[in-house]
Amino acid sequence: MLTLTLKAPPQNTESVAEVLARGLAHHQSGHLAEAEACYLDVLRLVPDHPAALHLIGVIAEQHG
Repeated sequence: MLTLTLKAPPQNTESVAEVLARGLAHHQSGHLAEAEACYLDVLRLVPDHPAALHLIGVIAEQHG
C-alpha cells in the first residue's frame, strides 16, 4: 500500500514591504524581469497594492 504524506508549503517570512523593496532594488539595477517577478508576488498577496501596480506599469512602459 502506498501512503502519501502532504507537506505544507514552506512559510515565507518576507513581508510585502520587503518583497517590494527587493523588487525596487532589482528595478534600479536594470533587472526588469526580476523586479517584475517581485511586483507580481506582491500583487498575489495584495491584489490592489498601488505601488506594485504602478511599478508593473512602469516596467511595461520601459518594455515599450
